[in-house]
Amino acid sequence: MSTVTSRNVPGYERVVSYKDPASGLHAIIAIHDTTLGPALGGCRMFPYADEEQALQDVLRLSRGMTYKSTMAELPFGSGKSVIIGDPRKHKSEELLKAFGQDSLEGLTVAVQGVGNVGGYLADTLSLAGARLIVTDINNSVAHEVAARTFARVVAPDEIFNVGADVFAPCAMGAVLNDNTIPRLTAGIVLSFS
Repeated sequence: MSTVTSRNVPGYERVVSYKDPASGLHAIIAIHDTTLGPALGGCRMFPYADEEQALQDVLRLSRGMTYKSTMAELPFGSGKSVIIGDPRKHKSEELLKAFGQDSLEGLTVAVQGVGNVGGYLADTLSLAGARLIVTDINNSVAHEVAARTFARVVAPDEIFNVGADVFAPCAMGAVLNDNTIPRLTAGIVLSFS
């Protein structure tokens, strides 16, 4: 049975350890600061000597992302994750799927554009238990997706203002800019390229 353990680390917004014995996954995720916007950061897999060494690395890496975003004047906060294990020996499809398996129950996701990509995403998120808010420049497509996913439909410009945990831009590019980013409430931007 997998376990999630929250850690209280001064100076960090959220630090979580995740273990999934079935796949061998042991990961730590650290969100340092989202003052400038949603967290930006990646994942490192390394054969750390122990959990404490992994914790210190993920804290250092996530704090470093704050400085990088700030110096580059990016409208993003910072986060990072580490997976404890040797990528040459332990990386597997099962482990990576377990890493990407955080439950969506209770999360609200705002999907901007519900055509081919966004429509598929909305269907997948709905099946996983997420609450959806959707929009599309084609209002009938937005309502069609909403009917099968129980989503709430909003006007295209309103999608930036809705209360959501995750914002998924699946419409035209360049929708995140100096005008729209300050309007987001989401702590995560889920982007497809």
